[in-house]
Amino acid sequence: MVDVILTINRSDEYKDISVSAPYNKAYVTIDTSDWIDKPWMFYELPALKFEIYTETNGELLKYKNFEREIRTYNPVYSQLKSLNVTIYIKNVPISFILRITPIFDNNAICARNMLIKNGIEFGDIWDKEQGIPTNEFNVNIEFLECSGDSPTPFPPHEETITGVPPITFTGSTGDPLISWDILGNNSQSIIPTPDAPVMPDFCGKLVGSDWTLPIINAEHTTDVYLGEVPTVRRIKKRVFDGSENWMVWVYETAVLFYTPVTDGTGDQTVSSHFGVRKSGSLPIAGNTAYNGNSNKNMLFRMLDDTTITTVDGFKAWLANQYSSGTPVTVWYVLAEPQKTLVNEPLCKVGDYADELHSEDTSVTIPTVIGDNTLTIGTDLQPSSMTITYMKEDQ
Repeated sequence: MVDVILTINRSDEYKDISVSAPYNKAYVTIDTSDWIDKPWMFYELPALKFEIYTETNGELLKYKNFEREIRTYNPVYSQLKSLNVTIYIKNVPISFILRITPIFDNNAICARNMLIKNGIEFGDIWDKEQGIPTNEFNVNIEFLECSGDSPTPFPPHEETITGVPPITFTGSTGDPLISWDILGNNSQSIIPTPDAPVMPDFCGKLVGSDWTLPIINAEHTTDVYLGEVPTVRRIKKRVFDGSENWMVWVYETAVLFYTPVTDGTGDQTVSSHFGVRKSGSLPIAGNTAYNGNSNKNMLFRMLDDTTITTVDGFKAWLANQYSSGTPVTVWYVLAEPQKTLVNEPLCKVGDYADELHSEDTSVTIPTVIGDNTLTIGTDLQPSSMTITYMKEDQ
């Protein structure tokens, strides 16, 4: 066991460690728990690059390389937390040089320099030209060489996979998944118009009156009922019935109807009756846009050949759509995510999606020993799913 407290200065290009691995395998444990009271370190040094070199006649030859993020996040609230992770390295030379290169974020460094200059934070300003300073980044490194009279297998270890289901993972110990995280999705095959609405599809399955996500693995289906578990809602659904406070805005030949929607970001929307325009764009005929400035309004523009040009006419049209079972519905990005219980499918708008995390539920997903394939029993798959399981050395 080589136990190294790796001290990286902001002026360092890399650090080299000489390693012996008699059975061509080893592992490295990275621990940044010392940083927990110095959050700026996570921003300035977000990742480490690992390179394995062999030495021949005094010349270093690269064998393989990989990167590892140092900063990790609480997936619900996006809060930084310290890292303690083990990296398993196989098929390495019996002896090699492990080079660890810090990957600094210059934008984060400049931002902190400004905070220090303005007296908002305390510390040393990093000035490369003058060679100052050098706040130290203590990264605890443990390096275990597999040695002895016979090859030492790696112990079962956590493995994390991210992708779109179906997700295949190998070498499971047969224990339930350690954790799982799901991001919502949506699909709208054609662009709707006010006189030809199209309801989008979202990730979920309606069983009776309950929305559920059937997670299928090891010949077992685990139903996650979306009205019974806390879901991180980033997308809000708004149904209009004509009773809202509507106003009209005439701009040249365009007649736009708008109503205040104050809890969104102004990012792109998804609509049942209208195409969409991004924030700051004047809606073209048959489109909607969310004005994300200080006024924060949802704007609709009917087709140019419509006879609806007054607030009363627009409210009557909304009421008729509602009573006909095709209510005008808009999904938009919330300015502040909400952790709630909502009997609705998981949605996605633009780059933002609702989130479902195992840590907020009592649901466990079984696995079988060996290879597994996990699927979601819905027509529309999540935009992303991350699973962590216990893996045997193979």
